[in-house]
Amino acid sequence: MRNALPEAPEVPIKDKRGPRNEWVCRRMREVIKTTSPHGHAHYFELIYLTQGGGSHTIDFHTCPVGPQRFYLVRPGQVHHWELTQVPKGYVLLLSEDLVADNPLAGLLREDSLGATGPVQDHADEIAALFERIERESDAPAPDSAQLVRSYLQVLLSLLVREQAAAPASRPPEPEQVQVFRRLLEADYRRRFLVHDYAAQLRITPRYLNQLCQQALGTTAGELIARRRLTEARRLLAYTQRTVAQIAFDLSFSDPSHFGKFFRSRTGQSPRQFRSQGSRREQL
Repeated sequence: MRNALPEAPEVPIKDKRGPRNEWVCRRMREVIKTTSPHGHAHYFELIYLTQGGGSHTIDFHTCPVGPQRFYLVRPGQVHHWELTQVPKGYVLLLSEDLVADNPLAGLLREDSLGATGPVQDHADEIAALFERIERESDAPAPDSAQLVRSYLQVLLSLLVREQAAAPASRPPEPEQVQVFRRLLEADYRRRFLVHDYAAQLRITPRYLNQLCQQALGTTAGELIARRRLTEARRLLAYTQRTVAQIAFDLSFSDPSHFGKFFRSRTGQSPRQFRSQGSRREQL
């Protein structure tokens, strides 16, 4: 049995929802600033800007900040802003439970959503939807959650049209795949075999791989490996944890096994990745 290694600072996790956990919509703070890398637990952050300049980095992918741009930060992702002009726009926080039953909820798991250029054809409609959701957030009524779900459906449909991320009639992910994603996000540090998750779902590993391949275009095993790699990159870039500590955190039996895994997927050793400037800010 391995001995526990000393604790080291984690990436900060923020929760900006306040007492109401399902959704919050507010205006973007009109301040030029650079934020430290941080994550959000259990909710999506959708940002629509009508003004601004600079850059926004989400899990090592940097995109420009500008008018009529849409940004999506998923639960657990690490992001930070480097703003050079005053931003204006909306920030919408949505719980995972609120969006789970939306037919287009699967789009919120895709990197392509929000990854293209400025909105071209539906900028006014999208801004109006955010304004309506903001009104429901400021003065909630008994049917506000139902209205917000409806507005979200329209919002995602418009974004699909803009970015051609997927057909508007795309079916939702199978429930077993959705549950697998949630289990993976909760347990990726200690469960890294398809069998572990299949057993929790009471299906075979082969069937779980088939479901993921059909719904997501890749296997459950590959999704597990990608999640572990993403977390390894975050910890190397944004914390002072040693390579040995990170290997321990991600349940590798030995740091050398972690090094082989990391190199096979990135072409670099963990130390090379860290030393080549991947860390953008001191926490």
